Amino acid sequence: MIDDANTAQARELLQTLHAHVDEISKKVESAERRTRRAQGHAALVARRRVASLRHEL
Repeated sequence: MIDDANTAQARELLQTLHAHVDEISKKVESAERRTRRAQGHAALVARRRVASLRHEL
């Protein structure tokens, strides 16, 4: 299959988007693990971080 310039650009953007989603998803998982272990103010900060990452996703 031969891609024109627009199709090639769309594929590249889609790959970049997938990579960004994977990166943010890993950060969310990590932040959720920290939230479960945290107590007090640290738990509040961790929950805010998770919420911020989910919003970005």
